[in-house]
Amino acid sequence: MNLNAKFSKEIIYSLYEDNKNYAIPVLSIVISFLLFFIFIVPQVLTFPNRKQEVDIENAKLSKIKEAEKSRDFKEVEVLQHELQKTAEKLN
Repeated sequence: MNLNAKFSKEIIYSLYEDNKNYAIPVLSIVISFLLFFIFIVPQVLTFPNRKQEVDIENAKLSKIKEAEKSRDFKEVEVLQHELQKTAEKLN
């Protein structure tokens, strides 16, 4: 078993010595691909769901802004009149 371990170490060391100029670039390329598939691909796959959520939130925000605009433009007398009508209908 020790012979196999020594033989494997020698083979790995000789491969490293023969190709040590390529070790760091190949390693960096492999790491880049791994990071790409770990981080970028899941983000791209979840993009439609996130876009849908953003669209829903934008629709809610536009409704809120419209309500604020209509609230700002109505006069106090008009609001009092509408409140009085509503109160009469409820009673």
